[in-house]
Amino acid sequence: MKFNYQDHSNKPGIYKITNLISNKIYVGSAAKFERRWYDHKKSLLNGRHQNKHLLNSFQVHGTDAFVFDVVEVMENSIKAERLIREEFHLQEIIKQGIQVYNSQLEPTKEAVVRTCYSNTPEETSKKLSEARTGRKHADETKKKIGEANKGENSGNFGKIPWNKGKQCIQLSGHGKPQSEETKEKNRQTHLGKHLSETHKANIGKSLIGKKYKPCSKEHKQKISEGLKIYHDSTNSYKTTEASQRAPAHSQVNVKGRTPSLGSYAQAIEA
Repeated sequence: MKFNYQDHSNKPGIYKITNLISNKIYVGSAAKFERRWYDHKKSLLNGRHQNKHLLNSFQVHGTDAFVFDVVEVMENSIKAERLIREEFHLQEIIKQGIQVYNSQLEPTKEAVVRTCYSNTPEETSKKLSEARTGRKHADETKKKIGEANKGENSGNFGKIPWNKGKQCIQLSGHGKPQSEETKEKNRQTHLGKHLSETHKANIGKSLIGKKYKPCSKEHKQKISEGLKIYHDSTNSYKTTEASQRAPAHSQVNVKGRTPSLGSYAQAIEA
């Protein structure tokens, strides 16, 4: 595709792409003519041009049948201004009876809304998203989609699952009984800790509205036995700890009284 930029390669403005065989024209705007020409050429050669009419002609007639010409140079212009002038030149060409690759709509106040082919991919995606928002498939449609994707029509048909034949990875320590030493360490870690009022309130809020199934008699019995074992072990630990902290000379005497300070002194002197 020949590029007739006339020393305006890095300037903004309006351009046209002409099919020399059919004389059909595509009108567009650019921030830089040379960059826009390069984008058109690349997308046409790759078969991914956004204007399907222009792409089809390009694939039929070839690259030598097209020429890129500068129509109007618009220095220091913004995109909105260029779009308005683009629409103006497009309508002038249509009035002359020349066929165009752009959509032949009547002029609008906003030149942006002209054609589905000249919109950017982002604008097209946005329009499709807005059109599909809130739409739901009917049950019959869902059933048809499900049936259509079963068996050989499924995208995973014939594929081997990634985890087939692999041993399930188990969390470290999951399902293993804890040793008495580990239990004691955990107990010592949480001993004397109390939840703050804020923490308690958060726990209460998280449980609001939750429904739990009633416990069976067997379950209740197990809970009761577990609590008894817990309390017995706790009381036993407290008694043992108290006896270990008490001094040897604090034993109760025959009369049931603890030794006085005088008896301590006598014992030391002896």
